[in-house]
Amino acid sequence: MSDSMFRGLLVLGTLGSSMSCADPGPFEVRYETEYLRIGTEFDYPLCGGDLAYLDAQVAGLEEALSTRAEAPINLYLWENPPKGYCATDDSPGCYSSATHTIHSTSFSLDHELVHAVVASFADPPPFFSEGAAEALDRRRLVSVQTPDPLANFERSTAEVDYGSAGLFMRWLWERYGPELFIALLEDSRPPFEAFEGVYGLTAEAAEEMFFAELPHSYPPLVDCQIPELPEVGNGQWSEGLVLDCSRDDVRGGDGLQATARLLTITQPGSYAIEFEGSAATINRCADEFLITAPEEGDPAWGDVPPTTSTMPGGYVRAINGADEADVLNLVPGRYMLTVADAPGELVNLSVAAAAAP
Repeated sequence: MSDSMFRGLLVLGTLGSSMSCADPGPFEVRYETEYLRIGTEFDYPLCGGDLAYLDAQVAGLEEALSTRAEAPINLYLWENPPKGYCATDDSPGCYSSATHTIHSTSFSLDHELVHAVVASFADPPPFFSEGAAEALDRRRLVSVQTPDPLANFERSTAEVDYGSAGLFMRWLWERYGPELFIALLEDSRPPFEAFEGVYGLTAEAAEEMFFAELPHSYPPLVDCQIPELPEVGNGQWSEGLVLDCSRDDVRGGDGLQATARLLTITQPGSYAIEFEGSAATINRCADEFLITAPEEGDPAWGDVPPTTSTMPGGYVRAINGADEADVLNLVPGRYMLTVADAPGELVNLSVAAAAAP
């Protein structure tokens, strides 16, 4: 599994754009789902879990935005995007409403899917468009710098600050709900006029409230929609996982495939994690609104905090090799355990609460 696809499995995400792409012409369709026609620049497979994840993302966005996306969405996946294709050379993806086509890496795909669904009912200006794509994709939205919403209200797609737009639009979603959020996207008036008409207050007054209420980070609307790791005894969980690409819980990659399980911890303590395979990780599901940034080493979060200074979008911890168990201090919460190995392998994953001294 390539590094990019493995990190894509963990849903770390980055930025994309709704700008029109250069048209490379038709691509070979390798996969068709309920919502998507998919081609790839790489030869290794997308597995059942990749396809199920993408369809679930579109379905969830349709439900959240009370719409039905034009089907199918055309999707071409790159591993290494060519320069000059999207609006900027460093953009990992873009969506063209003219052809209803996304060209993207796994990093920006969630962002681009939001653009494709929003295009079914609206063509908002850049601040609202990019803000919605940031606010509704499947990653933790972190305030890592001081946002400046009003300065970005009327900027072009190439100039708008995605962080400011995403945080402000997510604040609107949380404070005033989806109905007004959707109405803002649909409003064709200039940005300041549209905002004041929909929300009934000036953008300046809204910005003041935004700064007063802005948390350190927002969780995604949904996270860790994966099967539970079965509990096989008191404080013991275990499962043999077959990396069969046809399964809808297995995701593909270059040489390796991966699957994930949900571990729900209700009692704080030490837990021994063992696995057989090439790689494994653990991360805390992004369920919490973090009012302030977790302090480094804070025992209240255990050994797997939601974020760190080096991984502000979500901390992912590698699990030690299979020769011996990796004993971690875990606090109550939901955790995603991901294991990767060669296609077709059986990977045994187990967790056990360590005995009290």
